[in-house]
Amino acid sequence: MAQAPAPRARGLEAAFALALLTSATLLFAVQPMVGKILLPILGGTPAVWNACMVFFQLALLAGYSYAHLSSRYLPIKVQVGVHAVLLATPLLLLPIALPEYWVSRLDGTADPTVWLLGALALTVGLPFTVASATSPLLQRWFSLTDHPDAHSPYFLYAASNLGSLVALLGYPFVLEPLFPVATQSRYWSIGYGVLCVLILACGALTLGRRAQPVDAPVGEEGVDEEGAPDDAPAAVLSLSRQRAWWLLLAFIPSSLMLGVTTFLTTDIASIPLLWVLPLALYLLTFVLVFAKKPIRPSWRFGRAMSLVATLLVVTIIIETIHPTWLLFPGHILVFFLAAWVAHGRLADLAPEPERLTEFFFFMSLGGVLGGVFNALVAPFAFDLVWEYPIALALACAARPPGDPEREEWRPEPRRRQLDVGWPIVVGVVTFAFVQGVETVGLATSPFSPVLSFGVPALVAYASVQRPARFGAGLIVLCAVGALTFSGPRGEAIDVRRNFFGVLRTTDDPSGRFRVMFHGSTDHGRQRLSSRDTCEPLQYYHREGPMGDLFTQTQARDLAVVGLGTGSLACYARPEQRWTFYEIDPDVLAVASDPAYFTFLANARAESVTHVLGDARLQLGRVPDASYDVLAIDAFSSDAIPTHLMTREALALYFDKLKPGGLLAMHISNRVFDLPPVLAHTSHALGLHSAIRDDRSLTVEEIEDGHSPSIWMVLAREPGDLKPLLRTGFWQRVRTEGGEHVWTDDFSNVTSVIRWGD
Repeated sequence: MAQAPAPRARGLEAAFALALLTSATLLFAVQPMVGKILLPILGGTPAVWNACMVFFQLALLAGYSYAHLSSRYLPIKVQVGVHAVLLATPLLLLPIALPEYWVSRLDGTADPTVWLLGALALTVGLPFTVASATSPLLQRWFSLTDHPDAHSPYFLYAASNLGSLVALLGYPFVLEPLFPVATQSRYWSIGYGVLCVLILACGALTLGRRAQPVDAPVGEEGVDEEGAPDDAPAAVLSLSRQRAWWLLLAFIPSSLMLGVTTFLTTDIASIPLLWVLPLALYLLTFVLVFAKKPIRPSWRFGRAMSLVATLLVVTIIIETIHPTWLLFPGHILVFFLAAWVAHGRLADLAPEPERLTEFFFFMSLGGVLGGVFNALVAPFAFDLVWEYPIALALACAARPPGDPEREEWRPEPRRRQLDVGWPIVVGVVTFAFVQGVETVGLATSPFSPVLSFGVPALVAYASVQRPARFGAGLIVLCAVGALTFSGPRGEAIDVRRNFFGVLRTTDDPSGRFRVMFHGSTDHGRQRLSSRDTCEPLQYYHREGPMGDLFTQTQARDLAVVGLGTGSLACYARPEQRWTFYEIDPDVLAVASDPAYFTFLANARAESVTHVLGDARLQLGRVPDASYDVLAIDAFSSDAIPTHLMTREALALYFDKLKPGGLLAMHISNRVFDLPPVLAHTSHALGLHSAIRDDRSLTVEEIEDGHSPSIWMVLAREPGDLKPLLRTGFWQRVRTEGGEHVWTDDFSNVTSVIRWGD
C-alpha cells in the first residue's frame, strides 16, 4: 500500500476521527435526552432505562447491518451516494419530540414496554439508526485509503467511544443543568447537520485517496472454507466459532452492565444518575482495548475478577447490602474488570479490515442479545434479579484460562468430565451446608448465611483454573441458594416481578411485621398482631405528619398518589371518598388482597377506588376541583419521580383541588435535598407551604414501627395552613425565590444531591 506523506496522513486521520467522535457524541447525548422525556411518564423505574437501552442496541444493530451489507455488496461510489441520501432523510423529522397522540395511547393497566419502544421509534429511531452506521462504515472507508494505518483501522473505534464517554459524562453535569430539553433537541439537530457534512467529507476523501480501484469488490477474498485466511496458522478459529465468540464476548458485558445498574439502583444505593457510571466504564474498556496502543488486561486480571465475583455472588445470595461503602465499589470493580477482560478478548479476535463490518455486526448483535436477556427475558424468567449473578458467572467462564506459557494451564481432555461433575459437587455441598446450619439450630444466627455459603463458594473457587467449570459452579451455587435460603428480610410470602421491578412481601424475622419491599426499599408494613384493626405505621404513623394532616383538617374527597400497602386508608372516615393512584398493578394486587395486607379492607370510608397508571396522566382526566386533599407519596425505589415536582405538576394538582384544598408531598430522601426545590416551585406559583421534619425519633419509636420522614403541605391561602401550624410541629416555609424553578422542560438533579452526606 502506498505511504501517504505524514501531514496528509495526519489530516486524513483527523477528519475521520472527528466525524466518528461527533457521531458518538450525538448518539450518547440523545439517549439521556430522550430518556429525560420518556422516563418520567413511566415512573422513573430502572426498567425504563433497560428498555431504552434495548431499543438503542437494536437501532445500533440496524445501523451496523446496513453498514455491513452496503460495504459487502455496493461499490464505494454507490455507498457514498446512498449514505448521503440516508443522512439527509432524518433532517425532515428533527427536532426530536414525543407526539402528544402517542402519550394519550399509554394504557396504565398493561405492560408499557411495547408503548415505550414505539415512543422511541417515533422520536429518535431514524436519526439514531442512520448515525449509528457511522462507526463501522467510516472505519471500512478508511481501510480503503492510502493512509499508512489503513490495514488496521480499529484504533478509530477508540475515538468513537471517547466521544461517547464525553457525551455521557457531559450530559448530566453540563447540558442538563444549562439547557431545557427543547433547547437540547435543537442543538442536537444542529449537531446532526454538522455530522452530515463531516461524513460526506470523509466519503469524498475516501474517493480521492483510495489505495485500490474504486469499484473493486469487497468480498471475503483469501478466506478458506473454515473461515481463516489462507496464510493463517491452523490454530485460527473456524468462521463459525469466531462468530460465536464475538457474540458471547459482546453479550456478557452488555448483560452485565444492565444487571449491575438494576441491582445497584434498587438494592445497594438509590443514587440518581447511577446508570452513568457502569455505562461510562463500559465505554472506557472499548477505548482501552481498541486504542492505537491498546491496554489489554492480562490473564491475571481475569483471575482477580473471578475472586471478587465469587465474594459478590455470595453477598447477592444472602441479600446483604452492607457495608455499602465496600459493596458498592466492589460491584463496580468487578463489572469493570469483566467488561475489560471480555472486550480485550474481543479485540484480540478482530479480523482483517475486509471483514470489519461483519465483526461490528456480530458485536452489536451480541450486545442486543444481552440487553434483550435483561430487559425482556429476565423479568419473566426470574422472580428476583438473577440475571446479574448469571452474567457474572458467564464473565468468569469466558475469561482467558491463564498464562498460555505454562503447561498446567492448558486443557486436559481426560479431565473434561469434571466440567460437569464439579458443579454438581458444588450444588450438593451447598445444599448440605444450608440444611446442616438449619438442623443444628444456627439458622437464626447472624453468621448463618456465611456458614451456609462460605464453604460452598470456596469449593466452587477451587476450580478457578478451569473457567468454564468455575462459571458453571457459580451458577449452581446461585440456583441452590435461590431454592433454599429465605434471606435476612424474612420468609417471602409473595414475590412478583414486572416492568417496574421486584415486589416482595415478607414476614420480618422478628415475626412482628408484614413488609412490602420494592428492591431493598421498605414500601410499607403492618403489625401482624393488629391485622383486624387499622394502625398506620412508618411514614404514616398517627404521631407523625400524616396524623396531624388527617386529624386537623376536614375533607370529604381525598386522593393519594402512590398506594404502597394502603396505610393511609386507616385515616378514612365514613363520610369520606378516597381514590388511590398507582402505576404498578402488582402493588395494587398485593395491597388489595387481605391475605397480605388489610389496610384497604378495614378502611371505613364511604368508598375507596383505585386508578392504575401514571398519576399525572390519570389526574389530567379528572374534573377540576375534585378533591379536598391530595397526597403525593409516589416513589421509585427511594426517589420521588422528578416529573411529580415540576411547576406544571403542581399547577395540575391545584387544578384538581377544591377551594381551600391542601396538597401534601412526601419528600423524605436519603440522596436528594428536596425541600428547597418544592419551596421555590411553590413560590413561583404563589402558593404557601408548611413543613414538618419528623426525623428526630428515638430507637424505641423506630423499632415500634414509626419511621423518620419529611412532609410538606401546600395551600393557596396562608389561612388554610393554620390548623397544622397550631400543632407546634409544623413550620411555615419562607423563600424569596430566585432559584431556577423545575419545569417539565428543565430540571437540575445534580444540584440537589446531598454530596456531603
